[in-house]
Amino acid sequence: MIVTIRKTQKEPFTIELIRKRSEHNEGEIGTLEEISLHQEDITKIENLQNWCKDLKILLLQSNLIFKIVFMRLIYEIVLDQIALNLMDVNFQ
Repeated sequence: MIVTIRKTQKEPFTIELIRKRSEHNEGEIGTLEEISLHQEDITKIENLQNWCKDLKILLLQSNLIFKIVFMRLIYEIVLDQIALNLMDVNFQ
């Protein structure tokens, strides 16, 4: 998945950020089904489909995401609560 950036985010989108936000799953990201990444000033998402293979719900409210392009078709992920993001989602 590639996301076009709009401005610099406060914290890079890293595996550590995903672990921090998956406390309810004891930091285990391989089996994570839902993750909330609200208000992280995220501009670019990379490698999420590799780290969280079971991900079904991705909550992205109030970030700086402009455009998401799914390189691989990921039908299972439900993009939920993406309000306050200027987004254009394309499947390729």
